[in-house]
Amino acid sequence: MLGPPVTGPKRIVVVDDEPHIRLLLGQILAPPDLEVHALEDPRDALMKLHDLAPDLIVCDVVMPAMDGRTFLQVVKRSQDLRDVPFIFLSAVTETRQVVQAYEVGADDYVEKPFHVARLMAKVRAVLRLAERRRADALTGMVRGEGTLALLKFCEDNHLTGRLTVSAPGQQRWAEFLGGEVVRAGTTPEEPDLDALDALLAMQDGAYRIEQRRLDRQGVEDALAQRREVPRDE
Repeated sequence: MLGPPVTGPKRIVVVDDEPHIRLLLGQILAPPDLEVHALEDPRDALMKLHDLAPDLIVCDVVMPAMDGRTFLQVVKRSQDLRDVPFIFLSAVTETRQVVQAYEVGADDYVEKPFHVARLMAKVRAVLRLAERRRADALTGMVRGEGTLALLKFCEDNHLTGRLTVSAPGQQRWAEFLGGEVVRAGTTPEEPDLDALDALLAMQDGAYRIEQRRLDRQGVEDALAQRREVPRDE
């Protein structure tokens, strides 16, 4: 039986090298609805994002350690983070620079200095949009039956999408096409373990089941991956 949904404040990761910006955002994006994790160095943020599992990232563009656009591009390469909404916060107002920010995948762009109410409105609008995107997701906690029951649920319901199970410092996942597993993996990677067996071994944690509408190329890729999976005689 599937557990109750996971609830709690929306988790926002702020990446900005200016201390007063981090302090201000920590004050205005406050509980109980919001929870802020403010980081100075984008390289440090990249190492912590999987554990933080943010609902939204707010990031400066011009930073000494790593450019914000480069940071976003790295985030988008992650299977687990690529759908996290992203707002740029920057004093750069040149039209070409703003357009480039949207082209690399930003959901919104707020100019510094900013009006607090305007920023809050944009944050809440982006979070609402993300919720609509996740309308087909089912979440809960792994119960006594473990992840085998979740895999069976995905199979019985002919899932096309992904099952992800998260525990502290660890995510294991399987992707399905029509209820059949086409790929499995772990974050961080565990090359000495079979990814599907590792998922089955999890007895606790939070799960997320996402229904995805695959485009033609996505279907072709999934079918190709399924053909490569060895089947028992």
